[in-house]
Amino acid sequence: MYISRRQSRIVAVATLVLFFLVGIWFTQKPTHAPSKRTDAHSEEPTTIKEDPNLLSPQSTPQESTASQQANPVTPEDPKTEGAPPSRFALEEFHRSETKDGKLIWEIYGTNARYTPENNSIAIDNCHLKYYSKENKQIDLTSGTALIFLSGVKLERAELRGDVTLVYDQEITVKTTEADFNKEENLVTSDQFVTISGDWYTFEGTGLHADLKTETVTLKTKVHSSIHPERRA
Repeated sequence: MYISRRQSRIVAVATLVLFFLVGIWFTQKPTHAPSKRTDAHSEEPTTIKEDPNLLSPQSTPQESTASQQANPVTPEDPKTEGAPPSRFALEEFHRSETKDGKLIWEIYGTNARYTPENNSIAIDNCHLKYYSKENKQIDLTSGTALIFLSGVKLERAELRGDVTLVYDQEITVKTTEADFNKEENLVTSDQFVTISGDWYTFEGTGLHADLKTETVTLKTKVHSSIHPERRA
């Protein structure tokens, strides 16, 4: 088929127009795609925030800190687990009580351990001095002692190990264990006891010494040795 020069020009112009339109279409198409991706990207943060299973990087440390502050210290804490009862220790111990300017009793000892839970004092090398209403002195000594207080007043004492009672420097009582009750003015023991003076010695098991009435009783298996010639 023969195409004239005029027709060839028309075809050329039409081709250029078509090419131009196609170029415009390809140029505009990428501009819409990023717009859609941008919209999609803008919706993603909203979806993440609504998801309860996801946490932002900033929220995690804040919740962890709050959790640590809310947890109290429990007995399983290594700092508190198995901790012994509160105690106070003194290398040298001395305590006394006076009334109307008169000394009623005083205690000396070493290595004293005070337990506030039962208001008691455990001491070594105990020396307890007690003064009767007649102003007679009673000395009690022992290897160890457990002293019980009522407030600041002496209530009773449990004496253990080489217990010796000296009454007004005249009567000496020896045993291995004894209990002193200040309220009742009694010294008692269920152990073997020796009582001695200048001219006599008594031995037996079980002791009941009433400091108020100044009477000493041995309960069982009593043996005595008397030397009248030594009596002044």
